[in-house]
Amino acid sequence: MIVYYTCDNCHTTFESAETVIPSTCPNCFREKRPHKVGSKIVVVPCVRNATETEITWFENVQKQIADEEAIRTANQALAEKIRMLGESKLKKPYDSDDSDDCDEETERTEEDEIGMEDQEPYGYPADPYNLSIHEHNFALMLLYYIHELHSYGFRDLEKMIMTTDIDEKMELYQNVKKVFNRGINTEERGNEKPFRITREVLENATPALKTLYSFRQDNAFKALLCDTPNRGNVKRIDVRQLAENPSEGFTRFMTELYNGGEW
Repeated sequence: MIVYYTCDNCHTTFESAETVIPSTCPNCFREKRPHKVGSKIVVVPCVRNATETEITWFENVQKQIADEEAIRTANQALAEKIRMLGESKLKKPYDSDDSDDCDEETERTEEDEIGMEDQEPYGYPADPYNLSIHEHNFALMLLYYIHELHSYGFRDLEKMIMTTDIDEKMELYQNVKKVFNRGINTEERGNEKPFRITREVLENATPALKTLYSFRQDNAFKALLCDTPNRGNVKRIDVRQLAENPSEGFTRFMTELYNGGEW
């Protein structure tokens, strides 16, 4: 049985399995407090049974905390999925906000050039599914789609995998783009668009924008130097091409995503 108590010293409401009123507040650790009765000051216990109003307030706060934690956990899961797909990694020369002029050539020392031919081009890590640029970007949107719709998203993912009707598959793909664009609209109202993407921007971005900032572009070098992925990347994705001629890697990604269960 859970019982609710309130401390009149620090005004904290808390729950306890003890049916006997605690002698000490677990928050301020006080036992007694002064209390004025008429013209006299008396010493009374700090902790008492909580009122209905205090219990309701406490439960609402706990629900809010639980909701915020659930959102935080879901956002972390989305970020991890994006990283597994091959999140863009900015090279150090282009990861600073110190440079104000995009057209100014970035100086490199001889040491910087050593071994650069062995790195992934323009800071993009290896893609485990070997997706085309547009398949990669759609895969990111699909991760966001499931992040937002949960079980409904998995239901649509199953339809995408199972249906042989190209028009139905295209309609499902278009829904992914609509939900993603709606998320961008919502988040952009409260976020300042960055001039260039930095590691800090990627880590702190809200879910839809983090997904968009992880897009790959045809002109990747320009993207890392001066530009950020934008709505044009979403618009350029040809859903008919994805529906009619998916690569083996794209099909494998969708199947593994579905078999991975809800997250």
